[in-house]
Amino acid sequence: MPDSFEGFEDAKKLLSDLPRRLVRRGLRKAVTAAAVVVAEAIHARTPQSTKATHTDPHLADSLVVDVEVDEAAGSAHAEIGFGKQGYRALWVEYGHQQVSHGGKPGPFVPANPFMRSAGIAAGDAAEEAFVAALTEASREELE
Repeated sequence: MPDSFEGFEDAKKLLSDLPRRLVRRGLRKAVTAAAVVVAEAIHARTPQSTKATHTDPHLADSLVVDVEVDEAAGSAHAEIGFGKQGYRALWVEYGHQQVSHGGKPGPFVPANPFMRSAGIAAGDAAEEAFVAALTEASREELE
């Protein structure tokens, strides 16, 4: 924000540039704040494996958050997932049929919808975090 401005034209320019500046500076902070709330809820609900290895870590240790901002479109999105271990998260979330190395069917492991329940439980807090971060970025921009 400029240190000072004179007249209507300067004020008009300042206000017309504000949405673009807020997207550039505030949207990433706001989406990240909301995503962190949801990721923390998922992490807390992620079942712990009893046999993690260097190639097959505890599922919770694989949790990742990625935020992308498209300044031109004025939009952003966050992806919260388990990276290369995502297939395991889906097995837990939706249930799966165990199969032996020889292809023989084993018992069915029922669904444990930890991701969906975390998203639902964290919804209001994520919205509050988004609004708080965007409000703070707006205040900083207008100072």
